[in-house]
Amino acid sequence: MRLVGLISVLVGVGVIAQYILGLAMVFYGLYYLRDLHATAGIVGLILIAFLTYSSIRSGSPLLKIFSLLALLLTLSQVALGMHIYFSPSIIASDIHMILGVILIIVIAITGYISMKSSRSSISGR
Repeated sequence: MRLVGLISVLVGVGVIAQYILGLAMVFYGLYYLRDLHATAGIVGLILIAFLTYSSIRSGSPLLKIFSLLALLLTLSQVALGMHIYFSPSIIASDIHMILGVILIIVIAITGYISMKSSRSSISGR
Protein backbone atom coordinates (compact mmCIF):
# COMPACT_ATOMS: atom_id res chain seq x y z
CA MET A 1 0.00 0.00 0.00
CA ARG A 2 1.27 3.45 -0.87
CA LEU A 3 1.83 6.12 1.76
CA VAL A 4 -1.13 8.16 0.50
CA GLY A 5 -3.42 5.13 0.83
CA LEU A 6 -2.21 4.45 4.35
CA ILE A 7 -2.74 8.06 5.40
CA SER A 8 -6.20 8.03 3.78
CA VAL A 9 -7.21 5.03 5.87
CA LEU A 10 -5.75 6.69 8.97
CA VAL A 11 -7.75 9.87 8.27
CA GLY A 12 -10.96 7.89 7.71
CA VAL A 13 -10.60 5.98 10.97
CA GLY A 14 -9.38 9.08 12.78
CA VAL A 15 -12.32 11.28 11.85
CA ILE A 16 -14.75 8.67 13.16
CA ALA A 17 -12.70 8.27 16.35
CA GLN A 18 -12.67 12.05 16.73
CA TYR A 19 -16.44 12.18 16.44
CA ILE A 20 -16.84 9.44 19.05
CA LEU A 21 -14.43 11.28 21.38
CA GLY A 22 -16.44 14.47 20.94
CA LEU A 23 -19.70 12.70 21.68
CA ALA A 24 -18.16 11.10 24.78
CA MET A 25 -17.15 14.53 26.04
CA VAL A 26 -20.54 16.12 25.37
CA PHE A 27 -22.93 13.39 26.45
CA TYR A 28 -20.92 11.56 29.12
CA GLY A 29 -18.97 14.46 30.58
CA LEU A 30 -15.56 12.96 29.85
CA TYR A 31 -13.91 16.36 29.62
CA TYR A 32 -10.48 14.94 30.44
CA LEU A 33 -10.44 13.72 26.80
CA ARG A 34 -10.43 17.34 25.62
CA ASP A 35 -6.66 17.58 25.14
CA LEU A 36 -6.52 14.26 23.28
CA HIS A 37 -9.37 15.41 21.03
CA ALA A 38 -7.64 18.73 20.28
CA THR A 39 -4.28 17.10 19.57
CA ALA A 40 -5.83 14.52 17.26
CA GLY A 41 -7.68 17.29 15.44
CA ILE A 42 -4.47 19.19 14.75
CA VAL A 43 -2.71 16.00 13.61
CA GLY A 44 -5.73 15.30 11.37
CA LEU A 45 -5.42 18.77 9.86
CA ILE A 46 -1.79 18.07 8.97
CA LEU A 47 -2.68 14.70 7.43
CA ILE A 48 -5.55 16.16 5.40
CA ALA A 49 -3.29 18.97 4.20
CA PHE A 50 -0.84 16.31 2.95
CA LEU A 51 -3.65 14.40 1.21
CA THR A 52 -4.92 17.60 -0.40
CA TYR A 53 -1.43 18.39 -1.65
CA SER A 54 -1.14 14.87 -3.08
CA SER A 55 -4.51 15.08 -4.81
CA ILE A 56 -3.72 18.47 -6.33
CA ARG A 57 -0.50 17.09 -7.77
CA SER A 58 -1.96 13.98 -9.34
CA GLY A 59 -5.72 13.68 -8.91
CA SER A 60 -8.83 14.11 -10.98
CA PRO A 61 -10.63 17.47 -10.89
CA LEU A 62 -13.44 16.04 -8.75
CA LEU A 63 -10.90 14.64 -6.28
CA LYS A 64 -9.22 18.05 -6.08
CA ILE A 65 -12.53 19.75 -5.29
CA PHE A 66 -13.50 17.29 -2.56
CA SER A 67 -9.99 17.29 -1.09
CA LEU A 68 -10.03 21.08 -0.86
CA LEU A 69 -13.51 20.93 0.68
CA ALA A 70 -12.26 18.42 3.27
CA LEU A 71 -9.32 20.69 4.05
CA LEU A 72 -11.55 23.74 4.47
CA LEU A 73 -13.96 21.82 6.68
CA THR A 74 -11.07 20.55 8.78
CA LEU A 75 -9.67 24.06 9.13
CA SER A 76 -13.07 25.30 10.27
CA GLN A 77 -13.35 22.37 12.69
CA VAL A 78 -9.98 23.20 14.23
CA ALA A 79 -10.90 26.89 14.49
CA LEU A 80 -14.26 26.10 16.10
CA GLY A 81 -12.61 23.54 18.37
CA MET A 82 -10.08 26.10 19.58
CA HIS A 83 -12.91 28.56 20.19
CA ILE A 84 -14.79 25.96 22.22
CA TYR A 85 -11.57 24.98 24.01
CA PHE A 86 -10.94 28.51 25.29
CA SER A 87 -14.50 29.79 25.71
CA PRO A 88 -17.15 27.05 25.67
CA SER A 89 -20.32 27.90 23.79
CA ILE A 90 -23.33 25.68 23.11
CA ILE A 91 -23.94 27.16 19.66
CA ALA A 92 -20.30 26.68 18.62
CA SER A 93 -20.41 23.16 20.02
CA ASP A 94 -23.52 22.32 18.02
CA ILE A 95 -22.02 23.72 14.82
CA HIS A 96 -18.83 21.75 15.56
CA MET A 97 -20.84 18.51 15.83
CA ILE A 98 -22.80 19.19 12.62
CA LEU A 99 -19.63 20.02 10.69
CA GLY A 100 -18.13 16.80 12.05
CA VAL A 101 -20.87 14.76 10.38
CA ILE A 102 -20.44 16.70 7.14
CA LEU A 103 -16.67 16.15 7.34
CA ILE A 104 -17.14 12.39 7.76
CA ILE A 105 -19.32 12.34 4.64
CA VAL A 106 -16.91 14.48 2.59
CA ILE A 107 -13.93 12.34 3.61
CA ALA A 108 -15.85 9.18 2.67
CA ILE A 109 -16.69 10.65 -0.75
CA THR A 110 -13.08 11.75 -1.20
CA GLY A 111 -11.87 8.24 -0.37
CA TYR A 112 -14.34 6.73 -2.83
CA ILE A 113 -13.27 9.07 -5.63
CA SER A 114 -9.61 8.41 -4.84
CA MET A 115 -10.06 4.63 -4.91
CA LYS A 116 -12.08 4.81 -8.13
CA SER A 117 -9.48 6.97 -9.89
CA SER A 118 -6.69 4.75 -8.57
CA ARG A 119 -8.38 1.62 -9.92
CA SER A 120 -8.99 3.21 -13.31
CA SER A 121 -5.36 4.32 -13.56
CA ILE A 122 -4.15 0.82 -12.65
CA SER A 123 -6.45 -0.90 -15.16
CA GLY A 124 -5.53 1.67 -17.84
CA ARG A 125 -1.85 0.71 -17.78
